[in-house]
Amino acid sequence: MRRNSTAPAGPAVAGAWPAEAATQQRGKRAAVVPADVLPAMQGWLQRAVIGLNLCPFAKAVHNKNQIRWVVSAATTPEALLMQLLQELQHLVATPARTTDTTLLVHPLVLQDFDDFNHFQGVVAWIGLDKVKIDFNHPMAGKSLHFSGEVLSVRPATESELDHGHVHGPGGHHH
Repeated sequence: MRRNSTAPAGPAVAGAWPAEAATQQRGKRAAVVPADVLPAMQGWLQRAVIGLNLCPFAKAVHNKNQIRWVVSAATTPEALLMQLLQELQHLVATPARTTDTTLLVHPLVLQDFDDFNHFQGVVAWIGLDKVKIDFNHPMAGKSLHFSGEVLSVRPATESELDHGHVHGPGGHHH
């Protein structure tokens, strides 16, 4: 999360939770975030994002200590979404000179790329005390028209009939 700002530097804001203490109750077990997550992500920011100049804004906010690091103990996409909304509200309520960017690190959820990719949204509107995020696919609500050609037809396998859908080459993948 980043806001556009040219505000002067402010004090560093540490992560909301120390990585080793970040836990979330899930049934009777607590999910514990490994202690090395935050240093690993901070190193990645310096080596890859800043070092390779992948984001032109990262170096300035890093040097001014305007990055808020938050390590999430969320274990479900729903819990992560709630935390994301809290962090967006914090970002709206905090002067840019203090926190210009929040990096929400989530080592326990959305580990699969497809799951992560489906979680992405677009900030549609930011008000004084509210943030609206659109998690719809960019093509949602649009009419799509396709042309195609049937190349072959085969009878469904027993497994496909049992599962109620077609299985691709190599069998069942879910």
